[in-house]
Amino acid sequence: MSLFVVSIVLIVGSNLLYHVLQKSIPAAAHPLISLLVTYAVAIVLTAGLLPFFPTREPLRQAFRRVNWTSAVLGAAVLGIEVGFLLAYRSGWRISVGSAVCNAAVALLLIPVGLLFFGERLRRAGRSVRAIDGMRWRDAIYIGLWQSTALIPGISRSGATIVGGLLAGLHHEDSARFSFLIATPVIAGAAVLEVPKLLHAGGGFGPVAWIAGIVAGITAFLSVAFLMRYFKRHDFEALDPFAWYCWTFGAVSLALLLFVL
Repeated sequence: MSLFVVSIVLIVGSNLLYHVLQKSIPAAAHPLISLLVTYAVAIVLTAGLLPFFPTREPLRQAFRRVNWTSAVLGAAVLGIEVGFLLAYRSGWRISVGSAVCNAAVALLLIPVGLLFFGERLRRAGRSVRAIDGMRWRDAIYIGLWQSTALIPGISRSGATIVGGLLAGLHHEDSARFSFLIATPVIAGAAVLEVPKLLHAGGGFGPVAWIAGIVAGITAFLSVAFLMRYFKRHDFEALDPFAWYCWTFGAVSLALLLFVL
């Protein structure tokens, strides 16, 4: 617990100092030159901390264990630095800029983390079951996950699949059960909406029949593709959907804040 408290204090204190100093950088200073000085100091301090966190292997071997994520992380850090620097220079108040960005990041990370990376939250050693091994409480649990689709922007099928994964089902079985429990939802919508259509004078003409047939064929092909995909990709099956939601969520939020 003490390590957790120290970590939180370090993060909060450094974050506070970071924004105060970013806001205090002289307007006449070139932003990239300022960042070069910042990174030079960071490199020196990092190298100075190495003796306090020694590696258990030769330094060359330790560098070999570093993968591409460290390089991409460097680009992400640069983006954060330049973004805040330009935001404060454009007139953002320090009390608003950090709060808006942190809130936006939290809103993006929470649903992605809970829904699409939730498959990694399985407990170690947890048994994996097939659909015929489900219990009543598993079905209720997955149904509760499906109800999160009432929140705008949450995918019903995505939430249900993650619920199935957390209940201990394979990807393929989770997807199959997700499509299965969509049946009463679609049937209920039809019971409610079809009478309204008929009462309003609408009908099922040739265009409606063609649209229904095309929709049925497309749905069949989509489900067949997804079932084949989940069968071939077991552990990281939902990662592409996570990155998709993350990317378009970030773009939409940027448009909302800076364009619209």
